[in-house]
Amino acid sequence: MKIADLFETRIEEKIEPVIKVGKRGDERKLASEIGSYVVTPMIEAYLDDMLEHFTDTFLQKTTEIGIWISGYFGSGKSHFAKIVSLLAGNPTLEGVSASKRFDSRIPHDAPRRSSILRSLSRVAQCATDVLAFNVNTLADSKSRPLPSLLLSQYYLSCGYSGNLIYARVIQAELDKHGKLAALHQAVETRAKRPWSEIQKNLSFYRTHLYAAACEVAPEVFSGLQDVDLALKEAERGELHNVAFFVDTILADLKRREAATKRHQRLLLVLDESGQWIEDDSGRLSQLQALVEEAAIKGQGRLWLIVTTHGDMGSIYVVVGQKEYSNPSDRDLIDALRVARKFDKAELILEETEVDANVLTETRKFVMKLAKKRGIDETPAAISEAAEALATAILAQTDDVTLWASGSDMPLPANFTEGADAWRQVLDLTNPGILKYGVPGIAKKPSMVSPEL
Repeated sequence: MKIADLFETRIEEKIEPVIKVGKRGDERKLASEIGSYVVTPMIEAYLDDMLEHFTDTFLQKTTEIGIWISGYFGSGKSHFAKIVSLLAGNPTLEGVSASKRFDSRIPHDAPRRSSILRSLSRVAQCATDVLAFNVNTLADSKSRPLPSLLLSQYYLSCGYSGNLIYARVIQAELDKHGKLAALHQAVETRAKRPWSEIQKNLSFYRTHLYAAACEVAPEVFSGLQDVDLALKEAERGELHNVAFFVDTILADLKRREAATKRHQRLLLVLDESGQWIEDDSGRLSQLQALVEEAAIKGQGRLWLIVTTHGDMGSIYVVVGQKEYSNPSDRDLIDALRVARKFDKAELILEETEVDANVLTETRKFVMKLAKKRGIDETPAAISEAAEALATAILAQTDDVTLWASGSDMPLPANFTEGADAWRQVLDLTNPGILKYGVPGIAKKPSMVSPEL
């Protein structure tokens, strides 16, 4: 037997240091990410509650459509969000559905295994499209309104261009009449380039795009000037608002339902939204408005997963003429809930607040023992440094313990007690505490994971 045979997962496969929610084109890699995902007891509880609510609302309306996942770098929040979105979308990966692949990842003795499997068996009842990306990495993400960014990404996922005006006025309308493929073919013929290349530089191929529209829809565009006029008139309209984005999504979902006779949903995954928000309360307000609009108008057809960095203390929000700067402020969470922002979504943050003096003294203590300066004064940084220190000390104590046991030399009681104390420190320190809220589960106990 080889050592590798002792493990359930293929340990020889490369483990990606960073999971990117938007990378979904490689079936083999997606299958591997599902097949190697470790379901801890806490993750098991999260998945069970989330999937139960997600599938229970297939046939009933709901305004509880938001999931907020918060954690520090490396905590696994993006990986968790990606796994959830894969299970919700349930794509077929190398001949096997995502939900079926996930069966083996749930421990056979897991208390909630049967409940999770029951929910997974129901995901196929609704066709859920997933649109996932890191909002902070999009071009002009800091200068463009959120609805504009989302609409651009949605159009690209539909095979349209990234130009909002051309996509909405020309491509989206022709797509409704089943002429999108013909339009792209006409453009490719004229430009002698594949659509994937043309799509990246519309301005350069503008003449070909206009001519193709005239060819495919002569009853609408009799000449290039008609196309140009239509685009200029549309440009005067307002695209950059949440209502238009939500209305566009819901109209498309309705058309698909009519065509397929099957329930349709769209799940948006906005990864690392905190980096995009930064200290701009206006961006946070846009995100809140998106959740509210999607909840009220969508009634369960448009869902949203948001991941943020755990240290968002620099954000300030004004609710009811009161300014808040601490995202863990319970008054802020209550105010947001009353204001119907993040409609009923739980923002479950730290279970307890750490006194500033305790943080300062702990930092000094860790810096002194580790002989390391420059540790940031944040709980995450101190936690990481303490974990590294505990790991190093316990490695040395293990060597001493091994040597002592081999020579039958008894170890002092304070040595054993000290080792036990550092093991407790190692168990406690984890910079990746996940704060996860699932709307619709507010009546259940708060869930804070020490495992992510």
